[in-house]
Amino acid sequence: IAAFDSPRIPVRSLLAPALLFLAFFTKQTAAVIAVAMVVAALVTLKGRERVAFALVFGGLAGISTLLLNWISDGWYRYYVFDLPSQHGVVESTVLGFWKNDLLLNFAIALGLCVVAFAGERWNGRPTATVPATAPRGRRLRDLLIFASLLAASWSSRMHSGGYENVLMPMHAAIALFFGIGLTGAMRKAAHRPLLGMALSVAVLGQFWLLAWSPGHLIPTAQDRQRGQQILDLVSEFDGEVFISAHPWFTGALGKETQAQEMTLRDITRARGTDAREQMLRDELAAAVQAGRFEAFVVDTEEFFMRPQGFEKHYELLRSDLSGDALLPPTGWDRRPELLYVRRQSGRAETAGP
Repeated sequence: IAAFDSPRIPVRSLLAPALLFLAFFTKQTAAVIAVAMVVAALVTLKGRERVAFALVFGGLAGISTLLLNWISDGWYRYYVFDLPSQHGVVESTVLGFWKNDLLLNFAIALGLCVVAFAGERWNGRPTATVPATAPRGRRLRDLLIFASLLAASWSSRMHSGGYENVLMPMHAAIALFFGIGLTGAMRKAAHRPLLGMALSVAVLGQFWLLAWSPGHLIPTAQDRQRGQQILDLVSEFDGEVFISAHPWFTGALGKETQAQEMTLRDITRARGTDAREQMLRDELAAAVQAGRFEAFVVDTEEFFMRPQGFEKHYELLRSDLSGDALLPPTGWDRRPELLYVRRQSGRAETAGP
């Protein structure tokens, strides 16, 4: 947004869409914001700049999509574009997003966001630095950006499997325009002490509503010790170790990783994906029969996509990898617990926690 507001044409017409492309490259919901920014460019800019923004973003997004889709044998397009449309909608979040996630938590901040869109007469914002962007056009741009950030969170929240992390675009929108609105309101209240005091109390109240302590999210010394012990255990295997639920363990050791389990669950719970699910199950079953993995580190005995006859090829060696540690402070109670090793591998005992 700052780049889009730059007085330099290359920055607002080339760098801004390139940065937006990187956001899309990180999360596909940024495409919602991209649509708003393209419309804003068409409305607020002049001449060739009207289309330059759309061409740069569209070109980067299109080329990267074609390239990555080719490299991944079609999985990129399927996972980024096709799969989200095949998941169901959580009906309770259609209105629940606006009531529970937005209004109940950010009512005061939303009021100040309205001030941010009220115009220079109220909020005291200076005229735009971009000659082509009149104040009215800039307000339209701000509204488009604000609405698109809310829409990005809303669409993800309605998506089955959407968790609280999908609210980050909404939080970004409120944080940005809350600050702008508060600055303008305080300028207006410069000679009105009671108004200034009321604003200060309201802001403190908003912060109080959002106050929380993240201390319980910090791993304990026991967690760190257990995690290191599991890393040490996995490092003892020369071959590939299957830890699909927690691939960062093998990734931290520079070993081969597998697709994270939740990405696979996304496929199996989607509509019309039986063929792809069966392909994944067949691939894992073939790997088990061929002894591709030297060991399996899993959370439960009946782990996700466990092939039939798994016990013929692998035997349980440990069932207490995490002990009383590594309890997730949020979300599912999932942690590495069981160690299976390839039968007849000569590994009768394994050091570990």
